[in-house]
Amino acid sequence: MPRPGWRKQPEDSRLTDHLSIGVLTRTSQRELIDWILISTGKVQQRIRLLPSRVMI
Repeated sequence: MPRPGWRKQPEDSRLTDHLSIGVLTRTSQRELIDWILISTGKVQQRIRLLPSRVMI
């Protein structure tokens, strides 16, 4: 159920239906993401299945 003020996407599609990890890795540089994580202090503290770089 959409929240008040949200608009329903046409044809019941979502942006995540059209994106993949491959597309995201081609459009964002790994070094830039690492720099952002370090400068904001958001680098993961523990090793998880999905590191903070992937979660961005």
